[in-house]
Amino acid sequence: MTHGEDALLERIAFDTMPATIYARVHPARLQDGSPVDPLSANPRSTARMAIQPALAARAPALGMFYAATTSAGALFEALLRHAAIYPKRQVYLPRHKLRGQCLALVELRRPLDIIPLGLPDRRIVVPDPDSWREGRWRELISTADHRDTHAAALAVYEQVRAAGFEHGGLSWPSIQAPHAVVYLLYEPPFQREDWSLIQVIALDTPQGEAFIADALAHAGYAWLADPAGGDYEPEPGAI
Repeated sequence: MTHGEDALLERIAFDTMPATIYARVHPARLQDGSPVDPLSANPRSTARMAIQPALAARAPALGMFYAATTSAGALFEALLRHAAIYPKRQVYLPRHKLRGQCLALVELRRPLDIIPLGLPDRRIVVPDPDSWREGRWRELISTADHRDTHAAALAVYEQVRAAGFEHGGLSWPSIQAPHAVVYLLYEPPFQREDWSLIQVIALDTPQGEAFIADALAHAGYAWLADPAGGDYEPEPGAI
């Protein structure tokens, strides 16, 4: 189905999110101290393409569920977006920024329909590579300022719903983690029952750092341990 000149999607079409294992990063506890359910959507998210009334006028109250195809993808999207990168692809983040953070491995039980925003699959919704839509989507899936994406997310949600479709979510490639794809599912129609919890790793522990090191190694990076606590930060060029 094609749409008007101002619509961000030239055509509404869907790709499949495969039923397999994904990784997601989440805090261990909410602000009130209650534990976080790794299989729940977050109605207060302000991350990329989030939709909630506090972020955009007219926005419905939705929950957001982010997951990545690799552990490194989940780490880069949630925790390591602003990490320092040193020679030999060493990744440094002060240990205090890991405090209270977990990585969950979760399994999707059935395939889901989502709108793909990464190439080459973006061509099913933006066929013209020279259109303004192409440039706008490049910005939206890469900008470090997530506030720039919220109005666009709502516009796509309204476009899909107005055409009579259910808007299950979006996918895009991780900019920093090679070969990882990030998925954002909206609730509704997200259903917790579609997921199984495999494992939760507390990242602020020796076991958690070992997991980070292994995940980054698989993506071609090295985890630079914090040798002097949260106040230490190596000088650029010192490593």
